[in-house]
Amino acid sequence: MGPVLTVATVTAGFPVLAVPAAANPPTTSAFSTPNTDNCPQKTQPPPPIDSSEVPAPGEPTPTKLPVPSPPIGG
Repeated sequence: MGPVLTVATVTAGFPVLAVPAAANPPTTSAFSTPNTDNCPQKTQPPPPIDSSEVPAPGEPTPTKLPVPSPPIGG
């Protein structure tokens, strides 16, 4: 009789544990999409700028990286 009562107690107590806690109100406002009607990059991004790859005047150009012998990976 003892095991039957234990099972009944666990089964009867399960629905009480499964009840979700009360919902808390959100702490932040919902995201709103910005207005992009006059955005120049609305349909395509601006062209790339490659000036970061150009050495400053008077600076030497970078040398090639050394390749070990035998090369890594075969």
